[in-house]
Amino acid sequence: MKNLIVRSLVVAVVFIGMMIYCVGMCNTANATVVPATHPENEFIVASTPAGEYTPRIWGDVVVWGYWPDWPNGYIQLMYKHLSGGDAINITPTTSVHIDSWDISGQHIVYKAGGSGIWEYNWSEQPPSGPEHISTTGINPSAYLNMFVWRGDYTDPFPPDQNPPPPGNPASTKVYYYDYNNIANRGYASSTAVASLNNDIYGNLVVWTDSRTGYARIYGRYIGYAGGERAIGPPSGVDSNQDCPAVYGDPSAGNYTVVWQQAVGTQCDIYGAYVSDFGNHVQVFPIATGEANQLTPAIWGNYVVWSENGDIKGYDLQRGLYFDVTHGSPGASYPAIYENTVVWRDNRNGNPDILGNTILLEEPPPPPLAVPEPGTLALIAPALLGFAGVAFRKMRKG
Repeated sequence: MKNLIVRSLVVAVVFIGMMIYCVGMCNTANATVVPATHPENEFIVASTPAGEYTPRIWGDVVVWGYWPDWPNGYIQLMYKHLSGGDAINITPTTSVHIDSWDISGQHIVYKAGGSGIWEYNWSEQPPSGPEHISTTGINPSAYLNMFVWRGDYTDPFPPDQNPPPPGNPASTKVYYYDYNNIANRGYASSTAVASLNNDIYGNLVVWTDSRTGYARIYGRYIGYAGGERAIGPPSGVDSNQDCPAVYGDPSAGNYTVVWQQAVGTQCDIYGAYVSDFGNHVQVFPIATGEANQLTPAIWGNYVVWSENGDIKGYDLQRGLYFDVTHGSPGASYPAIYENTVVWRDNRNGNPDILGNTILLEEPPPPPLAVPEPGTLALIAPALLGFAGVAFRKMRKG
């Protein structure tokens, strides 16, 4: 009989411990945060009296916007090797804003005012200069030789570059564009969308799509006949999703997509494991604290985002939260390649581009989470239930 009572109490304690852990850890404000970067290891990518904006990184090359005559003049596009050398201005004579850009491999793609999408190969020596690849379009993203952007449905490609079929001029769609293969160009989205933000990795294109009346994340495997798939939560969830980013294994077709998700004024970070050509999607929360979490980026198991003027991160494999910056006011728009993170930083009063390297240390054993108010109301019935079972068994015995 004593053994029965002991076993019942052990089960109760384990159950209660699991409930305390879940209540404490589902909110990232209560999660254990481990050291990941050292403030003394921060490095400056660009710092001038002008403004620097929205860095992107691939390998040791960082590209960003530079506004020398702020608030007059125009945003220009710069890049620099972290291994050394001066920053290089790609668009020194521009008379329009360079207002969106990305980098992958040797390609830098960007939108220049109303003139559409341009490509610049930084590895060419001597550089051949920018190449005009589409007369209209906005917000390009890149993965190696594949680019995507949003444009009008009748957005004309140059006539020698396999233009997609004409359609409704009032519509917008997401394009994919293989720089090396004329036959591999067309539409990622099958219907008109009010999509702005998009990303690509391997053969998976993801974008923000408002076809259902609110913003939701969609994706499509290029080269697969199955068409696009909804990745974000279903239409019954009243939320707006934006700023998707994707990383994965193109050979296996397995990807992780992350995005920011707003309900009212609260913004959180969510993710989804996507496999089997989009037929399997598993959505999960990443950061759901009280502060707003914005503009996520992903590489490998690392997800980074901006939160309350700092850059935060999460290791998907080990389940660890970490700090990238440490009390820096105005850190935003992080980008990541392997374990190098770069971001825009306002600590000196004007936007600079800074960076650091993630070096996660082995975490200490996690402390037992302290129950929040109301937790005991959940635990008490379970405890009383276990005690009642043990007492009834004892009486029968």
